[in-house]
Amino acid sequence: MDEQVGDIFYGYETEDIDNYEGDSDDMIKKKKVEMCREYEFKLDLKFKLLFQFKDEINEHALLNGRDIRYKKNDKLR
Repeated sequence: MDEQVGDIFYGYETEDIDNYEGDSDDMIKKKKVEMCREYEFKLDLKFKLLFQFKDEINEHALLNGRDIRYKKNDKLR
């Protein structure tokens, strides 16, 4: 069912899909820097999101054989 309303075409056009040259693999992706055992966290190191900070702490703990536990923040309950 193809409908044409004014200059807007509502329908299925396979030509656009077949001619698509780009691919998700062509996009530039940021590479995560691999952390080594000797990495030292510095004062004033900033992270955009809390989960990014926790991921880095967890990775550092795994590399160095440490057990990390987080305190729960129940002040907002």
